[in-house]
Amino acid sequence: WLTVITMTTVGYGDLYPTTFLGRMVSILASFAAVILLAVTINLVISQLSLTRTENKVIEVMDRISLRRELKLRAVVVLQRWARAYIRYMRIERTKLLQARKGYIAITELKSAERQNLELRQ
Repeated sequence: WLTVITMTTVGYGDLYPTTFLGRMVSILASFAAVILLAVTINLVISQLSLTRTENKVIEVMDRISLRRELKLRAVVVLQRWARAYIRYMRIERTKLLQARKGYIAITELKSAERQNLELRQ
């Protein structure tokens, strides 16, 4: 009971060694527990951590996904620019057509005035 409690680092204190040999066994059990716990933690960490090649693979995959994302964002930017340019050109074209209509109306007005003057004379 004492060895199990010591190795699990619970240490209730209800039982404790009174002889020299018992104390030595308890000390050895506590050191063994610390060593076993350290080895167990090291094995778990080494199994859960990635190797260098696995890290490289993850880096390459991240780069590939970032490139894809960058390309998609570039496409979106180009699409938005093209749509804005098309809208702008449509507005400018309608302004130009309206201006031409205005010029045509002015020339028609002048020709109508000339005809009116000719008719008066």
